[in-house]
Amino acid sequence: MIKHIKEDNLYSFKMANGEELVGKVTKVDVDANTFSLERGFAIGMTQEGPQLVPALFTGNPQEEVWINMDTVAVVAVAASDMEDVYRQVVTGIKTPPKQIITG
Repeated sequence: MIKHIKEDNLYSFKMANGEELVGKVTKVDVDANTFSLERGFAIGMTQEGPQLVPALFTGNPQEEVWINMDTVAVVAVAASDMEDVYRQVVTGIKTPPKQIITG
């Protein structure tokens, strides 16, 4: 499964323990069955819907997080709305809503 993960893409991961992570994959090591995430976040549910929270509160947020594929149950390319949320959290840039221009 790890050979299908491409670097520089944003993925959603359902871990074997049920936790969901989202992050941009920076490196894939097929031989070690691991990959690294840049700015990995866990999904926390609130009254306003899903929110991104740091995956590690005590880790350096500027460093990569390495994950062993044996701990991952499901992998999917992140949905476009999650890409917008991720971009806003990481860069502070808010994507304007998509709308049809009329005039």
